Amino acid sequence: ANSNWRIVWKFVQDCYYKGTTPETCAKCGKIQGEALGHTWVEATCAEPKHCSVCQEIDGEPLEHTWVEATCAEPRHCEICNATDGEPLEHTLTEANFQQPATCEVCGETVGEPLKGFFEENGFECNAELDTPYTYTASCTNNSDYTTTGKVTFSDHEVFQSDETHEALDGYEWQTVTVTFVFDDDNAYENGYRTRIHITDYYSKDFESPSFGEIHTINYNGVDYNECLQEYEKLESGWVDDIATEKYQIIVRVPEGYDGRVIYVYSDITDNDGNRIEYLFRLK
Repeated sequence: ANSNWRIVWKFVQDCYYKGTTPETCAKCGKIQGEALGHTWVEATCAEPKHCSVCQEIDGEPLEHTWVEATCAEPRHCEICNATDGEPLEHTLTEANFQQPATCEVCGETVGEPLKGFFEENGFECNAELDTPYTYTASCTNNSDYTTTGKVTFSDHEVFQSDETHEALDGYEWQTVTVTFVFDDDNAYENGYRTRIHITDYYSKDFESPSFGEIHTINYNGVDYNECLQEYEKLESGWVDDIATEKYQIIVRVPEGYDGRVIYVYSDITDNDGNRIEYLFRLK
């Protein structure tokens, strides 16, 4: 005999009954319809394999896929972004005059570049090109006398090479001409003194090497070991009651370096007790 079907209860559709209104036989209790079957979502490291309909689970979550910690981020799972611990410490270089302390791994900077010796002490490079400055010095033959002339910085150039200066990878040549002119009687009768020195804008421990001596400059944290400074006397002596001393200063420095300073000074002080000095920065 056919079963006498009738609706006994109503379920929300799930994985165990087909449709939303399963039926049962009033005589034998037989249920009509079939289970839908689970709709499985595969396991991840965040959750186990589970049915998206009824939430039944099967097994355990997967292991995390860890990415090791760096100074930028902690150890973390590349799937679910769960973290484990803290970021590593930065691996910092030492700060130098051009760059702050910098992490070798992530490039993050900490603090500021070091202050150069001139900046730290308020020294100013006060000389400009093609401007005559008053220069008073003692006479060479009798230091009780002084002579007053002019000093001028000119012909500043930056170049890679010329006929007498070869190119070197990573370096450049910088040059400036310093000219002293005297025309008073004391200079004519007792001679005159000129003083030029090369110093460095950044380093308080700089000791000017001899002309022609190879030396080292640290620039952007890198040692450049083929630096050089030279000079050439272009003119010297009296012509028509005017004495001229002209020098060309030439330095080989790291490309872009702006630290060499030409220091012209006198043994005489001005009316305020300050030594007469002019500083021209090569850059």
